[in-house]
Amino acid sequence: MNQLSYLTDELADMTGLPAQKEPPVMVPGCRAQMLYFRERRDVNVRGGCILLDVGSNGASVALWLRGRQAPVLQMALPLGVDLMLETMADESQISALLHLHGAFLMLLSGVMAQSVYMTSSVSHLLPETMPVCMAGRGGSLLQRIDEMDRIRLLDFMRPAMEETHPTVSAGYVFSEYPKMETAAGLVLYAPEQEEDTASAGIAMRTPWPPEQLLIGFMRLFGVRFPWEAAAMFPQMFARDGYLSVDGENLLMALAEECMTGQPLTDGLLRVIAQLRTMAFPMGGSMDEM
Repeated sequence: MNQLSYLTDELADMTGLPAQKEPPVMVPGCRAQMLYFRERRDVNVRGGCILLDVGSNGASVALWLRGRQAPVLQMALPLGVDLMLETMADESQISALLHLHGAFLMLLSGVMAQSVYMTSSVSHLLPETMPVCMAGRGGSLLQRIDEMDRIRLLDFMRPAMEETHPTVSAGYVFSEYPKMETAAGLVLYAPEQEEDTASAGIAMRTPWPPEQLLIGFMRLFGVRFPWEAAAMFPQMFARDGYLSVDGENLLMALAEECMTGQPLTDGLLRVIAQLRTMAFPMGGSMDEM
């Protein structure tokens, strides 16, 4: 803080502007991003949304509900764009990995929505349609995927959500200023009169055992993206995207190895890391199929 005060004086001398001695206001990045999306006139996210920020080195997912000044659930993930695509030189492999990681981030978003649904104090605040606000570099990268495939990715929220869940649909909200959402939100920031009303103690959970969640996710991946599934995991999928019995057994063993005794998010992150190492075992590309 002393160094900040010194720099303030230095800048005041250099620019001729008066030095402001008030302590700086610390605004979380996700809150600044949310301010940007909430002030957009062409979209409406005030009823609640998922904010997905994918950068080069990491990602964050936050679920916001109406009337709240902070997310009710938030997690930081080691799933940046660089990690998603490391060592992948073939364009078709890059596309397939984008599909896998995009589907996985949507699954985590669905787990978040289900966790809120299972928390009676806030479940009534869930919207019928859930906007998915895309921030950071990942939002631009996702737009490289075919439009119909982007829509199919939203389906991967459902394996984590009960049929009675009040959120029945989702849609993307892409940034007008990719990678600049935080700066744009800070311009709009004004100190709030009310205190933050974030709900504490919401645990990430679903009604299903880990292996059922994982198998449901991968079975849907084969249905929605059969070519990608068969190219990445020939040990699990037939060419038509059908998950084989051997594939189910492999996934059950993977769930037991990675998720037993682990918090749900940690277990799922260990699973996606293992799946990434298992992908393209023969080094092939989708062009060969």
